[in-house]
Amino acid sequence: MFDAATDPTELVGRDASDNVYVMADLRLDESTGKLVDKGTKKVAGKKARLDEPATRSVKADPDKTKKRAAPVPKKWNGDWPLLNKIDACRELAAAQSALGFLREAFEDAVCHGETLEAIGRRHGVGNEAGAKGGGRALVYLGLQAVDAFWTNPARRAS
Repeated sequence: MFDAATDPTELVGRDASDNVYVMADLRLDESTGKLVDKGTKKVAGKKARLDEPATRSVKADPDKTKKRAAPVPKKWNGDWPLLNKIDACRELAAAQSALGFLREAFEDAVCHGETLEAIGRRHGVGNEAGAKGGGRALVYLGLQAVDAFWTNPARRAS
């Protein structure tokens, strides 16, 4: 969730009209009079391969046989990468607010891979054994807070 919310994403939607050979297939439902989306329709053919990498034909060498891989068309994802980022940002903000003051220590351990000793030292414990125990206490309290946040019955209903 942290990576999905913080990784850079193009904050622009992608449209099927970027490739003129991929069209939206909308049909009129005669019983209701409304347009029904049938998904995307891809026109096949030589000119319709604009979004595929170009391939070059080479002369066959009689000593060697070289098999060229067929180009694979890119799947159109629409706005899903942007929508997933928006949802992950909302979920991350809610989880961070549930953590409260434990947020920094919890994110250091879970998201950034810090050691318990480093977390304890950052929060003011000077000796090694005490720092490990203090870091462990903060991280485990954060785990309890996240567990209570995720198992909230009102949250499960939404």
